[in-house]
Amino acid sequence: MKAMLANIPGPPARKEGIFKCRNANRVMVLIFNHELAQDFLKCNVNIEKAFEYQLLYDWLGKGLLINDSADLWRERRKLLTPAFHQTILTEFVPIFNEKSDILVKRLADCVD
Repeated sequence: MKAMLANIPGPPARKEGIFKCRNANRVMVLIFNHELAQDFLKCNVNIEKAFEYQLLYDWLGKGLLINDSADLWRERRKLLTPAFHQTILTEFVPIFNEKSDILVKRLADCVD
C-alpha cells in the first residue's frame, strides 16, 4: 500500500483524477475519476476500515458496514450478496414506489 501511495502525486496533479494529501500523520487519497474509483473499489486489498469507523462501533455495533475484520466482512458479504440480486430486487420495485409516494406526501405536508 505504501508503494502504491508513493506513486500518487500530490496537489498539482489533481487534474489527473487522483489526489494525495496528508493530514497530520494520515495520508488521504481523493479520487475524482470514475474509472480510477471503480478500480480502487474493486480491489480486495483495500478493505480495512479507516480509524473514523472505530468511533461508530459503540453506536452501530459491528456488522457488515462497521467491523474491524476484513475476513468477517468478506464472510458476511458472501452471505448477503444473493439477497441483493437484481431479480430479487426487481420484485420489490412496486413496494419501493408505494412507500416512496407515501414519503413524498408526508414530506409535502411538512412543507405546507
